Amino acid sequence: LLLHFSSDPSVVGPGFETSWTDVACPLSVCGNGVVECGEACDDGNALGGDGCSSECSIETAWQCWHGFSSPFNQSCCAPLVPLGRFDTLRVVGDPTTVLPTSDCVCGSSTSTSRTACTPTIQAASVFADHVSSGQEIVITIQPGTYAERAGLVLPMLLSASNVTFTSAVPGQQVTISGAQRTQTCWAVGPEVKAVTIQDITFSECLGLGDPAYLDSFGDQGGGLTVHEDGAEVTLRHVHFVDCAAKTTGGGLFIRSESTVRIQGGSFTGNHAVRGGAIFAMAEVTLTMDGTVILNNVASKAGGALSVGTESSSSLQSCQLLNNTAGDIGGTIEAIDASVMLINSQMRGGAADAAG
Repeated sequence: LLLHFSSDPSVVGPGFETSWTDVACPLSVCGNGVVECGEACDDGNALGGDGCSSECSIETAWQCWHGFSSPFNQSCCAPLVPLGRFDTLRVVGDPTTVLPTSDCVCGSSTSTSRTACTPTIQAASVFADHVSSGQEIVITIQPGTYAERAGLVLPMLLSASNVTFTSAVPGQQVTISGAQRTQTCWAVGPEVKAVTIQDITFSECLGLGDPAYLDSFGDQGGGLTVHEDGAEVTLRHVHFVDCAAKTTGGGLFIRSESTVRIQGGSFTGNHAVRGGAIFAMAEVTLTMDGTVILNNVASKAGGALSVGTESSSSLQSCQLLNNTAGDIGGTIEAIDASVMLINSQMRGGAADAAG
């Protein structure tokens, strides 16, 4: 709409006539990757069939969003996921190549990604947050090492429930490398109730309270922080290597009343003040099966594991080897908590004061 002002000579003194006129958007260009006047979407091409039509309108049975792919405003489109359908996002590309700054997801298992819109792990999580209204979603990631700007932006806040992050090739690891940055690598965020992480390694992730990150997670859980009370998290064949936290949980930090199941995997060479490998707050239910916890260090207590009040931990067929603490509990610190070891080995633990 354009507002016109014009002098009216029939009126003594200055007078104005006001009229409203519909105008087009002459400067808008569909297909340039910027959502402009008159466009509902713009995915960087003028082709139809990918969610955003050749006229830059959203196509039937698709959804598009934009605004988080700074510095671009390029749309990201994907098919609407019917409730109850088991959908798979494929995060593609060479993980060793630094990806462009456009963090968007194009397509899913039912469509083809376009080169103008390169998907990343973080963007896949954003997509999952948009469509995870009760259905399960699997995000598959090509094996390889992902670091800053190479497949995700650190740190990453997982914000969708009923989501599984897993390697696209069973048995081949995806490595999330902190590259010695002072940030937790991943965090399970507020209101997330069910997340599964499979065949992923967290390496050199440091939870040291970087002010650029959310203050509430900054110094806990070098590799992964479960920050939501009552969350349900399953880790299958997940490894934590050389991660560290400023205070608690060098590899993994677990918030109160959460349930965490760890199947296989390992914690090696992680460091924290308490809970060199794992720190669990009050009323946590932790089960571990076939997990190796090796050479972790706590400067105060719980070289391998520190569990809080009224928490329950069950370790079956696990190996806890050569973990140390500067004060007490070279291997395990349990504060009014129960820890059950079933067919597990605990050797080489040491503490300067006791335990």
